[in-house]
Amino acid sequence: MWMLSLSGGGTAVIVRVPSDDLTVTKHVLEMGVDGIVFPMVRDAEHAARLLSWTLYPPYGTRGCGPKGAVSYGLDDEKSYYGAGHLKMCRFVQIELASAAEDAARIAALDHLDGCVLGMHDLSGSIGDLGNIFCEANVALAQKAIAAFRARGKTVGISTFATDEATLRRYRDMGINMISTGADYEFIRKGAQETLCRVRSIGE
Repeated sequence: MWMLSLSGGGTAVIVRVPSDDLTVTKHVLEMGVDGIVFPMVRDAEHAARLLSWTLYPPYGTRGCGPKGAVSYGLDDEKSYYGAGHLKMCRFVQIELASAAEDAARIAALDHLDGCVLGMHDLSGSIGDLGNIFCEANVALAQKAIAAFRARGKTVGISTFATDEATLRRYRDMGINMISTGADYEFIRKGAQETLCRVRSIGE
């Protein structure tokens, strides 16, 4: 239902799937999403295997059954098996030091459009969880950013932060796709502002 609601409104649908779950990945692909994100990628070999799940032969190993992706028969299924399915965006998350160190080989993979940095998990992978701007963590992030940007590919980040300083810092690092804030945070702030307003009226 959510897929129909979003696509019906013209919103691009990009789904982060569970790590190493072929069954869920196939289910998401069959919905006809615009993009997919694979978390916790370990290295280039791991990334290549995950990407193969999204690609039909001869490019990969994706199984047939794209009912939602071909609008339940309104679009030509044969065309989708060819060039059609290649139009979907494919991203991996760089959240492990091993992936950041192997970023050049990962970025070189065909049909991979970019990466999404996971700065918190990346810091955890080097034993310094939460210290996202420590020298070692930033160095790993910059290595991944440089590798993907050198290939002309997108580098994204998803952050709860909404302050200008943090967002500018990410932009200056070379990140060109920023998802900022969180739904629950906006709801909480809105509720707090409303509560303060109501209390001020009662004074």
